[in-house]
Amino acid sequence: MFGDFDLKNINLATWEGANYIDRWTIPHIVTGFTLALLFPFLGFSRRTSFFIAAVLIVMWEVYEIAMGIYEPEVNRIMDVVAGLVGYGFGFLVNEKNSTEVKKYSLIVGFLVGVITSAIGWLAYIGGAR
Repeated sequence: MFGDFDLKNINLATWEGANYIDRWTIPHIVTGFTLALLFPFLGFSRRTSFFIAAVLIVMWEVYEIAMGIYEPEVNRIMDVVAGLVGYGFGFLVNEKNSTEVKKYSLIVGFLVGVITSAIGWLAYIGGAR
């Protein structure tokens, strides 16, 4: 599955599911980042925050399968990895910064996530690849 890695498996020029990394990687990373900042504000512990975020990230991929959205299996795995990497970055921001920085990071993360997801969704339903 991962043994044939080369640059052909990375495609940031399209929203279509590349083997490893595509434009959808960006909203996946940003979503993980945002969840890592959101859950502590809601009063969840570190462990609970990570568990809920991981479940949501995986369930999103299950939702995509249920909706008939096709992408290579390895891309689905990479989407989960991207979300968890984003969570890691958000966790570091949450641990190392003031409340004000955390709040602004959460707001920016949320907005970037919404905007990139909306652009991707519009490209998907419009047939743009």
